[in-house]
Amino acid sequence: MRCIIVIFNVSVFKFLFFSLYFLSVVAAENLSYQRLAWQMEGGDVRSIAGLCRQYVQKKLEAEKTFSVESLLKDRELAQACYMAHFFALVGKDRTYILHELKDKEYVLWLLNHPEVFEKLSFAKASGKDTLAVLRNIWLKEGKELSGVGLNMALGAALVSSSREPEACEARYDFYKKSFMEKKLFPQFLIRGRESIEELAWAQDYLADKKKIQAGNAGYACCGLIPYRMKNKQGISVHVGGAFYDHKPVSLQIYVEYGGVCGAVSKGAAGFVKAKGIPSYTIGQPGHCAFVWKGIDGEWKIGNNIYGWVWSEGGSGGPWKGAVSTITELPRFWKKNAAASNLCYYLSLLAADPQKAGTLLKEALKRNASNYPAWQALTKRNAKRSEKEKLVLLEQFKEAFSGNPTMWEYFLKKELGLDWKKANGYAVYPGLLAENESWDSVDAYMRNFCALARR
Repeated sequence: MRCIIVIFNVSVFKFLFFSLYFLSVVAAENLSYQRLAWQMEGGDVRSIAGLCRQYVQKKLEAEKTFSVESLLKDRELAQACYMAHFFALVGKDRTYILHELKDKEYVLWLLNHPEVFEKLSFAKASGKDTLAVLRNIWLKEGKELSGVGLNMALGAALVSSSREPEACEARYDFYKKSFMEKKLFPQFLIRGRESIEELAWAQDYLADKKKIQAGNAGYACCGLIPYRMKNKQGISVHVGGAFYDHKPVSLQIYVEYGGVCGAVSKGAAGFVKAKGIPSYTIGQPGHCAFVWKGIDGEWKIGNNIYGWVWSEGGSGGPWKGAVSTITELPRFWKKNAAASNLCYYLSLLAADPQKAGTLLKEALKRNASNYPAWQALTKRNAKRSEKEKLVLLEQFKEAFSGNPTMWEYFLKKELGLDWKKANGYAVYPGLLAENESWDSVDAYMRNFCALARR
């Protein structure tokens, strides 16, 4: 009798297990706002990510003929795709429960604004407090955000990866007030390490500097910091804190005491950030420069000596790579960026490798400047021969014409060549442009000479 009961219990257990599995699959296949809202209100980021990922995969499996056009028109699919990526990123290190999602009205607002998750996914900088900061700003603004206000709120929310929520909200308040008072240049963006007090002081300092405009700010602001090797007491700048009389370094101190290339670049970058222009410092051989976004949308180097080829320090944006990678973002946004992005993100979720490959190729077909798609493509081609990989390099060069710095980074960091076996003398000529531009020759000779010295 006991044996029969055990068999019966095991059977019941199997029945319940497969019933629950079937229901979860059905729920994923028929993802509705009600179902998604219910899952989100639980606050478990991994459960939300899992549900959205299942939904995307089932949708892709159902596409027998695999019409990319029909996929791109499916708004629910796009929303589930970006939500899957966003919540997977938030829950990457551990399982998080986001208590702000207990707010049903906030959840409904998020679901009715799919661009929120699309932008947060692209930024690749979200953390456990991102949605909490966004909710607090949303509440402060009467439960409505759109246009410039929404972009500013998202910028403040993304800063939560490096600042406390209260500081992020204070930053939003500062930039909103500055925007309303017309103290920002058109290309403004919320970011930077400077305190609000520093930024406010810098805005006042720049108020009567009429020659500093949106178009020349990155160049003109360099002149605000005196270039000095020694202070009034004759103390060298290389001594460190003593040069500044051990005062906390700020924009005001840079203007008063001056300094060398580091002070000029950090100070100028701080001033343009006070006007809302995104900017950050980079390294060049024995020199510190900085990059800033011009009014034309293009990124430029301030306090420059050696150019993009010799610059180091990272791309500073959502695409990780060489410093000059940031210059490709404006070009990317000019042509089918949304469709290319969606194809790329869908490819990362596709369970079928063949469909994933098709989506990845489609992402590059629609916009060859989609750098993350190139990175994913090289991983898929990791087992290919060196000859095939070098063919891929030529295709990459065509996609990013005129940017040898990216070619070099792609060749050395992304392409997956076995450098223990690769013949550098045969490989490095691939860095040359057909017209042997100065930058391409510079990139080639740098690697050739390093190889020859070894």
